[in-house]
Amino acid sequence: MDYVVELLDGDCTVYHAPWAGDGGSLDTRYMLQCLPMFLSSSFYEPVQYDVIIFNAGVHDIDPFDYHNEYVPLKEYRRNLKKIKSALLKTGATVGFATSTPVPFSKKMDERLKQYNKAAKQVMKDDKSIKVIDLYDALSKPCGGSTKKCNLFKDQPNVWYYIGGKKQLKRKRVLPARTTPLPDQDSNPHLSFYLNFGGVRRMGGTNSKKLKVLPGFTKKSIVGSREELADWENMGFKLYRERLGDELYFKKMKEADEPPPEPGPLSASQMARYVKKYKTRFALKTLITRQRGTHAKGVGAIGTATVVDNPLLPEHEFFKVGHVFPVRLRHSNLVRTDDTQLDVRAVSLKFADDDFDSPFDLMMHTGEEAAFWNIVSFDRMLTGLSGGPKAFKAFCLEDPWHFHLAIAVFRRAPDSFTDQRYYSWMAFEYKAKDGVPRYAKFRLVPADGREETGLMTEYDQRKPWVAARWEDEKRPESYLVPEFMNQIAKGEVNYKLQIQLHEIKPDDSHLILHAARAWDGKTHPWLDLADVTLTSLLPIQIAERTRYSLEHRPLSLGIPPANTIYDFNSIAYLGSKIYPTSNMMSSSKPRKKVSREQLLSEMSYCIKVKTGNRKGAGTDAKVNLTITGTKGRTQPVTLEKWYRNNFQKGQEDTYVINAEDVGEPLIIKLENNEGVGFHRSSDWFVDKVEISCSSNNQTVYEFPCYGWVQQEAVFFEGKAKLITDEQHEVLKKQRRLEVQKRLEIYQWGDDPNFDGFPGFIKSESVRTLPKDVRFTEEAIDDLYQAKRKALINLGLVKLLNMLESWEDFHDYKKVYGVGTLQAFVSFVGEVPLASKRWQDDRFYGAQFLNGCNPDTIKRCSKVPSNFPVTQELVGNLLDEGDTLKKAIKDGRVYMVDYEILDDIPHYGQNDMNLERRYTSASLGLFYVRGSGDVVPIAIQFHQEPSETNPIWTPNDSELDWTYAKMWLRNADSQWHQDTELQAWTLDLHNNGYPVRDGENCHGFPSSVKSIQELTHLLTIIIFTCSCQHAAVNFSQMDTFGFPPNAPALMRQPPPTKKGAVSIKDVMKCLPTKHQAGVTIATVYDLTRIFPDERFLGDYTDGLFTDNAALEAILRFQGKLNEISSEIKERNKQLEVPYEYLLPERTPNSIAI
Repeated sequence: MDYVVELLDGDCTVYHAPWAGDGGSLDTRYMLQCLPMFLSSSFYEPVQYDVIIFNAGVHDIDPFDYHNEYVPLKEYRRNLKKIKSALLKTGATVGFATSTPVPFSKKMDERLKQYNKAAKQVMKDDKSIKVIDLYDALSKPCGGSTKKCNLFKDQPNVWYYIGGKKQLKRKRVLPARTTPLPDQDSNPHLSFYLNFGGVRRMGGTNSKKLKVLPGFTKKSIVGSREELADWENMGFKLYRERLGDELYFKKMKEADEPPPEPGPLSASQMARYVKKYKTRFALKTLITRQRGTHAKGVGAIGTATVVDNPLLPEHEFFKVGHVFPVRLRHSNLVRTDDTQLDVRAVSLKFADDDFDSPFDLMMHTGEEAAFWNIVSFDRMLTGLSGGPKAFKAFCLEDPWHFHLAIAVFRRAPDSFTDQRYYSWMAFEYKAKDGVPRYAKFRLVPADGREETGLMTEYDQRKPWVAARWEDEKRPESYLVPEFMNQIAKGEVNYKLQIQLHEIKPDDSHLILHAARAWDGKTHPWLDLADVTLTSLLPIQIAERTRYSLEHRPLSLGIPPANTIYDFNSIAYLGSKIYPTSNMMSSSKPRKKVSREQLLSEMSYCIKVKTGNRKGAGTDAKVNLTITGTKGRTQPVTLEKWYRNNFQKGQEDTYVINAEDVGEPLIIKLENNEGVGFHRSSDWFVDKVEISCSSNNQTVYEFPCYGWVQQEAVFFEGKAKLITDEQHEVLKKQRRLEVQKRLEIYQWGDDPNFDGFPGFIKSESVRTLPKDVRFTEEAIDDLYQAKRKALINLGLVKLLNMLESWEDFHDYKKVYGVGTLQAFVSFVGEVPLASKRWQDDRFYGAQFLNGCNPDTIKRCSKVPSNFPVTQELVGNLLDEGDTLKKAIKDGRVYMVDYEILDDIPHYGQNDMNLERRYTSASLGLFYVRGSGDVVPIAIQFHQEPSETNPIWTPNDSELDWTYAKMWLRNADSQWHQDTELQAWTLDLHNNGYPVRDGENCHGFPSSVKSIQELTHLLTIIIFTCSCQHAAVNFSQMDTFGFPPNAPALMRQPPPTKKGAVSIKDVMKCLPTKHQAGVTIATVYDLTRIFPDERFLGDYTDGLFTDNAALEAILRFQGKLNEISSEIKERNKQLEVPYEYLLPERTPNSIAI
């Protein structure tokens, strides 16, 4: 089109049919259907052309898939006859141009000759139609064949490179005889046009000649095509050269005037323009099925990470450190030839989604916008749609028009990625400090490289001429491949920056003027976020991704607009237009664009293993997306006809064709809401295996072992150290995953638990992700476990016994002949405590080896609030030993349950509930020469008094037994309080916060060395495996016989010695019903589930690489050695300790 414009410059005004789109009118079916619109303006108004030149043929054959015909030859003839008849009725001179040769395909070229021949026969029937034979004009200089002709060397498609275009221009192909245009004897016909276009004579209807003021001459186009050393926008200067100072200063003064105040017709004016552009964009979108603007583009995915910039106020949306998944799309505004003058654009979506997102940001080249309100936008668009002459008139209408065209246009930039993109419009920026502000955004290359494509002086003198330069060597489309090559080599990085303005009462009315840049000295650009693109978006995904001004957080607003002259009215217009245009556009990319962006295809063999647990299968539709080292596939549906896919325990295999993304790194599984009567679309996946046709010997394993609830992302099963080199895709995905978990797992803020360690915030277990909940089998089992346990243990009768026990022997009756057999058959043996619970040596051993071994500490000094003396316990020590000496030698230990002091008790504030008690007890232990650890003193409360004596084995047997019960009861309460602890990164601040009056808990706030990291990880792993096994699986031996360690006490502790009877003790201990529940509960807690995995067991395949597997083998070897040592040592012990045998230690907490 631009060659035609340049060829006829000064003779005719040349138009491309405004509704024809980049591909012209396509095939004759489409042309016939849309002919009324092709003969109208871009505002859907009728236009009278003097000459109409049209062409059809290439698209009827389909140049991309030419073994099939879009329009058969017979139908092609019929359509041409109807089109010819309609065009002749307009009164214009009509010409038909034959289709040009196809140098790269002999088969297609021969077929095209048949269509050209048919077309000439149709046109021959009417002598008034001039046939312009472009095929002959190009084939004859090449000896009848263009396949090996130098003019078309390496020609890839039907859109010619510069050689073919030069030949067309040089030949000035005209009809056989030249007929003057009506009423314009000196003007020749339009020489040619390849698809559909028209001309109107100069000075005709709706055409204005440029007026030159007296005393000034029209300047010739001079200047250099070389880039300016220090680039400057010469628009104002050139305007003054052309039109003089008087007009220049008059226009500049008018431009600074404030917009008019709203009037009674302002609302209707706004509504008219909204309707006009809604209709315009909707019709164009409906016809072309593409975006109204920015049609040619390329997309990528990545992340935007908000930086810590102290110069920026806190903001609800832009939280420091927050990572957003993003989609980014580069594009030209209107041109398909990248070398032509055009605005370059970028759209940034703060989500990896086709449409929905919390924020969409659209930006363009040029810090100053090309328009500043609806009126200026309308004038600019009218100028652009009218062709170069009309746009020239627009530029010369106002110095700002001239200046802004230069500001926003770029010619043949080296890359999309070296441009600077600006939001133009200002947003209302609502920071947390409450100060009202406006904000503008821009996107710049992170490395600060020089921006290319800025207009040279030569271009600045005629910004209305967008045509490619004749000596331009690059193809029409090079920016998209260049971007694809960049991202294939590694990530592409940008800086998202922000400019802030504090709103003041005396602000200039120009502060919201989009064409007036804010002063960089008073409004510096500040870094807001690092934008990193990691993978190319498939063209199909990029094309269906839509952006909208309506997508923005509450903390970013659009200033209101009341008139079409308001400086922020263009934002209002955009917010109304884009949703309509987006709804009507197609996600199918244009063929010319898609061919250059399509990644090569690959066949993938996909094996999916569904888990073998309750509810694991799904009837939902399942999509798979693969992200690799070279890009990302579009979602592919996994399904087979006549097969019930993804059922419990089932393995399904699929072969799919998708984009070649290189080495697979990440997979995303998505499911819909399920179908029919399916209860849930949730799906439990064990693993996914992928092999590629390029290398089917390599299998990429993706261990999942998790639920897919709508969507889930999984990494390949290669173990990675922090020092290992990792692809940027993996690092960014990991950041997003950690951030998502921090959002899901928040710290609780219930004031009822002040003073306790941190806990997870959740309304109920059901609101947590299924991956951290019990399995369905476990939930069902837990609901019934207690009754099952009582039945299996032979203790069901206890549930109906609410009375107290008679004495200690009464407890042993529970393990009578029948019950004993049931208990032994189900648990293995009666708890050892039932036989030895009153033995002080067994009592002391439980504090060391029982379910709560971390409460007992070495005593370096007897505390003042626990005044144990030599006189009180001296006879309990070995002969010749003293308490002082034993403490010095490290043979005295102590437990202190001060943490239980002042904790509310069950029933304390409700008279309708049975009251329960505990005590903040203290206990002193002594290590005998035999190695036995025995208790020697117990105190029930923290402060000594006459009613709070110290109890010792010197007291009566019942008193001492009762005192030991109270100490064990305190121990059991402390055990329940510390079992649940969250091991998260913010444990230091939230898990164990240091409150007023407290000492630092010692948990590090950061890890400064490998040794510290090793230590911390060891603590976590040990706590979740070994320590949990020690404190959990010993509970049956500890609590299975209630008098040994009563879980609750129904009476307060005694205040003096010798006053307690066996009846008092039984009244205090749990009832038979409560004892039965306790036994059933500890049984349930200490069971090992059938699917439990123990230390060193990695048969689930979570790790797949050799380095990790070798490390596992070494670890398993050491575990075998430890197991052998424990078993050998147990042979020498009276009471064997088996809780820490590796083969009995689960990998993690499972209850």
